[in-house]
Amino acid sequence: MPVYADRARRLSNEQAREGSLRNGPGELPAAGRRGAWGLLRDVVREPMFLMVVACGATCTSPPHEAEGRRADRLNRPLQELQQMVAA
Repeated sequence: MPVYADRARRLSNEQAREGSLRNGPGELPAAGRRGAWGLLRDVVREPMFLMVVACGATCTSPPHEAEGRRADRLNRPLQELQQMVAA
């Protein structure tokens, strides 16, 4: 039997209403207005943003010499094909 179906542990409507009147609404208080710097600080501290920046830095870093030779070898057939089509 699921836990939520256990009626002995649930509040009645009256108990829930009394708790709401006593404790207030069950919601978080509204956040105050943040300036541009506060928003920027929150965005920069996000892990996903830091990962995207790290990946971008890795992709834009200069390639090693071996990677350059491999790229040339892979692009050569494409360049030859482009020259044949252009001619």
